[in-house]
Amino acid sequence: MTGESKTSVRKIAGAEKRQLAVSLRRGGASFDQIAKQLACSRGQAYKMVKCELQKLAEETKEETGHLRQLELERLDRIFTPVYDGALGGDLPSVDRCLKIIDQRCKLLGLNMPVCIATTDSQGNDILISREWLQIRAIVIDALDEAPGVKARVLEALAVIERQEVQQAQPAQQAGDEA
Repeated sequence: MTGESKTSVRKIAGAEKRQLAVSLRRGGASFDQIAKQLACSRGQAYKMVKCELQKLAEETKEETGHLRQLELERLDRIFTPVYDGALGGDLPSVDRCLKIIDQRCKLLGLNMPVCIATTDSQGNDILISREWLQIRAIVIDALDEAPGVKARVLEALAVIERQEVQQAQPAQQAGDEA
């Protein structure tokens, strides 16, 4: 099967064009602006950005999986010698084993999310997981260069948080009645 080389001039130019499209989008450019600058249609500009972001997400997911596996193997190696001491009743070894187990649980996502009590913009009490707050902060920081988009995302986040509050309130009321 004779196909075009992954390192052909055309393939490299296409990859560079897609990366430029993402860079422009990151800088706040609309798809119309990207299309104009790259001399393509709006739909092609959208596809270029979407394709690169999907590729980046896949690479990140794969790298994260490899890193997680590496960290789990490291934890296993340090757990094994300490475990015998823990079984023998050595309290510092028991403590160390519990810390290693806790770290494994965190890496594997086995711990229940820790919630933080806060209030929404209307003053309603709500519980938000730390993970949600971290994701929210990352998204908001990433959008600093695109104020119009940032405002729309903040509105969407507020809607999601209000929905979470509304869903949690019946559950809380049912728990209070029990």
